[in-house]
Amino acid sequence: MRPRPMVGILMMGALTVSLTMAGPVDPSLTRAVQPTPVTWMSRQLAAGNHTIETRNLSAGGDTVLYLIRDGAQVARNDDRLVDSARFGALSSRIDVAVPAEARYYILVRAYFNGTGGTCDVVVDGAVVVNATRFGGVVVTTGWDAGDRFQTAHYDSAGHNGTDTELYAFAPDGRFLQRNDDGGCNLCSKLQMTNSVNAGQIVITKFSQVPPVARDQVRFIINPMSRGDADGDNVSNALEAWLTSDANLPDTDGDGLSDDWEIFGLLTPYGDEDLPAYNASIIRKDLFLEIDYMARSDGGSLAPQAASVQRFVDAFASHGITLHVDQGQLGSRASRGGQVGPWRLPFDSTGCPLSQVAHDPKDNIFSYWSDAGWFAPSRRHLFVYQFMGSSHNAGGGGSTGCASNTFAAAGDLSGGAQCPANVVCMWTGILGNATKEAGTLMHETGHNLNIWHGGNNSVNRKPNHVSTMSYLFQTKGIDASGTPNYSEAALPNLNEDSLVEANGIGIAPSNHVYDIIRNKIGAVDVRSAANARAFDWNQSGAVNAAAVAADINVDGNRTVLGGFNEWARVLAGAPNGGFRWVGLNAGVVGWTSGH
Repeated sequence: MRPRPMVGILMMGALTVSLTMAGPVDPSLTRAVQPTPVTWMSRQLAAGNHTIETRNLSAGGDTVLYLIRDGAQVARNDDRLVDSARFGALSSRIDVAVPAEARYYILVRAYFNGTGGTCDVVVDGAVVVNATRFGGVVVTTGWDAGDRFQTAHYDSAGHNGTDTELYAFAPDGRFLQRNDDGGCNLCSKLQMTNSVNAGQIVITKFSQVPPVARDQVRFIINPMSRGDADGDNVSNALEAWLTSDANLPDTDGDGLSDDWEIFGLLTPYGDEDLPAYNASIIRKDLFLEIDYMARSDGGSLAPQAASVQRFVDAFASHGITLHVDQGQLGSRASRGGQVGPWRLPFDSTGCPLSQVAHDPKDNIFSYWSDAGWFAPSRRHLFVYQFMGSSHNAGGGGSTGCASNTFAAAGDLSGGAQCPANVVCMWTGILGNATKEAGTLMHETGHNLNIWHGGNNSVNRKPNHVSTMSYLFQTKGIDASGTPNYSEAALPNLNEDSLVEANGIGIAPSNHVYDIIRNKIGAVDVRSAANARAFDWNQSGAVNAAAVAADINVDGNRTVLGGFNEWARVLAGAPNGGFRWVGLNAGVVGWTSGH
């Protein structure tokens, strides 16, 4: 790229302010913009001479009028007087000779940045559109061939999913390029085909509805001519400005490519607007969609808001943003929060979850594989979680089940892993925030590659203080019922040679101590001098010599290993918690919304 600073010029009436930023990174690479409407319309013109005019209706509105065919400018006019007495001196007119009948496009934009108004568009003396709006936000900058200008949404909670357009103009005002829906979910992308020193990019709103504050979008300059070391479609310069890693296509290691999290994602099945879902390129994101079954006695099996919040808080405290969609993310019907019919039993085929679709729906695969329930565009981006009834016809039994091996016919993953789980709410879970939160987190933990024993399936290990253990799943790891994965690998416990004074290697809370003690039936033998002690052999005292006992009550005496689950969850692929998400799931054929 030619060694020049990028320049932004904001023109407001007679006042011109030039913003120049020297150096390799320009703060104007990304900014907030509130786009305003322009007029873009098609018109079939017969061979012969034609006159196209704007007749301004609002005071101070200065139009620029373009006639375009096949993406190239045919004619342009700024201030050719039409009838200044009636329509003002700032209206525009084009006189053009058309050699043969063809489809043309008429563009009306404002001359000044941030200004606009309304006008009639008149063709050959007849009004073809009345009181149409014209405006546009102007950014003046240079670019090289291959550079990109893009829009992306802000979070959907505070902003509208605004439909944008991008226009490029040469320094002399000549029309160069336009894009409407080249980005994700109504956003736009201009891939520049030429080099310009000081052209104009105009950001507009497709709709003629006047803009409101919630219409604000991101406008992003992505100078690809400055290099893209990691091949993630985010230029080195833009990565530096956004503080992402120019040498890693997935800076935060959450399985979601940097460009997906900046611009959104285009899949063969539809768009996923990850920026609108508030994804981050420098903090891990985990997306979870929750649907539920209707209750037999009315209502649904939806978890309580307090339960979901505990789940979200546990991840937040470890640097992961858990985005739970119960209907608030996106606008399509196939979003979270849908309610299916009551069925008991549910997923009667057991684990791993059956991939045989049933009608009526009686297992999670029949929901996961139905595009009306779980959009195919979300496969490998979201974990799918369904609140079902019970595996047993009479209720009770397992509290849930998880699978990472779903694959639907036609899925571009080619059978790559895709996570889903079911929570059996009709097993005494429903209505209890501690049990709900623990089970939501427990089943999702399986999707994150952790198991009942952390790195194995050995359950109820006293030295594994985790929601993944049946000891703590429905009771929490503290008296408040907090769900959590294990924070550290506690020392191994050899059931043939247990040192009672050492306990589980730490001084546990009363809550943890009582859960373990009640499971093995031992008495509390702690003292001020030894807050760790456990009576593993139930003798009523702390034995000086090593003892043997089946302390996880599984009928065997083995070496029980501790495990740090959060370390695995945070590690990323190939062994970490995000190995079945996004890029790490082997997705092919998906591109960013750029």
